[in-house]
Amino acid sequence: MQHQDNPFHWREWGAEAVAEARASNRPILLSVG
Repeated sequence: MQHQDNPFHWREWGAEAVAEARASNRPILLSVG
């Protein structure tokens, strides 16, 4: 993962990530590069 050392708790994209974002009322920050 290119951004693994950034100060964010990155998650793999998928239904679980979307559900967690919805449950915690947080936006999804998406990196494509």
